[in-house]
Amino acid sequence: VTDQEKKEAEEAQRQRSAPAPTAETSLGDLKSKYQEMTSYIASLERQKKDIEDDMQKLAEQARNSTGKASGFSLVQLILAFLLGAIASYLAIASGVSVAAAST
Repeated sequence: VTDQEKKEAEEAQRQRSAPAPTAETSLGDLKSKYQEMTSYIASLERQKKDIEDDMQKLAEQARNSTGKASGFSLVQLILAFLLGAIASYLAIASGVSVAAAST
């Protein structure tokens, strides 16, 4: 949980526990509370839009990246391993030493 989420949760809790407006509550207090709520809602809407944009970008990247694998395929790796194993077996079977072949 991020600090921003903690602050938002505390703010929401504070607003829920705030006393209901009474005749003693001034009009200025009500206006400031309204402005506070309006800015908080706008902030939440901006965060939601940013998250939706990020999700859309990630989904687009995932769609574009499929089928574009780089490097060797699994079949190529298996064939290379088998070719190396067969070459090694043939060298051992014919009695050729790796040290003798290099000198």
